[in-house]
Amino acid sequence: MTAINDSKAVSSYFEEFDRLSEILPSERRVTLRDQLKSHLEDALPGSPSNQDIVGELRKLGTPASVIGEELQVALATPRADRWKSLRMIVRVFGWVLVAVFGTPLVIGLAALALGFKYAGWITIFLAVLTILGSVLIYVGRKAKDPLS
Repeated sequence: MTAINDSKAVSSYFEEFDRLSEILPSERRVTLRDQLKSHLEDALPGSPSNQDIVGELRKLGTPASVIGEELQVALATPRADRWKSLRMIVRVFGWVLVAVFGTPLVIGLAALALGFKYAGWITIFLAVLTILGSVLIYVGRKAKDPLS
């Protein structure tokens, strides 16, 4: 399709596209450029007139609008769901720590109160694990997506 490739309108369209598409990942930028070029070649077979080429470029939309639509699609991906799942895992792990080590902590504190000698270090260890679990529960609840 030499007529399309030689068109000044097509070359200026793709120059603007290349300049504006720098914000896209390189792989997606190349794929999108190839799709646009392929669309033009399919929509304008043979030797189209300059008016036909300009008309088809108008149907495609400006490079800014094409890239804007691409960015909207990229932002609509379910990234938030993955972050929500990670937060849930952290909270569950925190609850497990509290449940598993919280009860022995209470028993260790009772043993200390009753005067058992060797319950001290164990109680401190259980207290640290229980506090860690509580912190994980809090962090899992309050954490925000770092890229939002």
